[in-house]
Amino acid sequence: MPELPGPCEVLCDCSERLPDWLASYQPGEPFPRRAFFASRIVYYPGSRTDGHPLRVFGRSCSAHCFVYADKSAEVCDVARKELTDEADRGHPAGYRLIHMTDLTSEEVLPRDWVSHFDVPGADKTISSRPFACWAVLERMESVSVFHGADRLSILHVFHDAYHTFDALFCQRGRRLPYAVLLHDHGYGGNWGGYRFGAAESPLWQLVRAKGGQLPKWLLVAENTDGWPGYVRVSGPDYGGMCNQPRCLYIGSRRTGDAIHFGHRRKTVSGANLYQSCLSASTWAELNWRGLTQFFNEFPDSRVVPICHLPPAVM
Repeated sequence: MPELPGPCEVLCDCSERLPDWLASYQPGEPFPRRAFFASRIVYYPGSRTDGHPLRVFGRSCSAHCFVYADKSAEVCDVARKELTDEADRGHPAGYRLIHMTDLTSEEVLPRDWVSHFDVPGADKTISSRPFACWAVLERMESVSVFHGADRLSILHVFHDAYHTFDALFCQRGRRLPYAVLLHDHGYGGNWGGYRFGAAESPLWQLVRAKGGQLPKWLLVAENTDGWPGYVRVSGPDYGGMCNQPRCLYIGSRRTGDAIHFGHRRKTVSGANLYQSCLSASTWAELNWRGLTQFFNEFPDSRVVPICHLPPAVM
């Protein structure tokens, strides 16, 4: 079977321009909650400070906003250190911090949000630590535009990942995230023994109960089961604490369609990849002659975001 492209290559087809609110943001301005959650968001439960989704979605310009959720006590301090210390190896390479602020639960969560599930053992307590930390990163002038998006916005929520997902994405009028990273690390930490992947996950149950359009993408680790209705469309990219292989999956449009798929992973052959999953996308609108010429001139540019291609190729 032909080798599938990497996640960045697939996501380049779905690149977006930098959101207006993020492009015009000035350091010191308050957290623009409404604009932030109206943007494409990548949600990462149990994230710690793993920068892999920044590399995959940020480099392809397919998303500019990220919500990390992890209740571990040390994550709050580690996240601040890695975002502020550019000499630290955990700092996103090629980016500088232009703003960071602590947020309360009132500044992040919707008013009077309603819990849609109640599992014994769930910890809904909001600690005395900052509820969240919000940061805006800007690409350094010293690195090429091919490195990634001009700016990235990261919301670190220091709270239970299940209830954070419910509160932020499953309330009336809220939409589900554009993408979710699923990685069941296997060394504990999730209450009740629940996982983020698989059909039994409280996250998937929340998605199914909400109905409507599914998150378009899952970035799933090799040791983790995906959700029903998703098809693998990429080869692996390596990231996370143990440099685990993670592959990209695309979902059917609505939860009603997903129920018929079962929860086994499915793989699309490389020959049918774009026809089966991306035929309605912007690839159909590209000038293929110009695109071919561009890749011939820059053979290593398969991960170049579409928004950075020359006008003749757009």
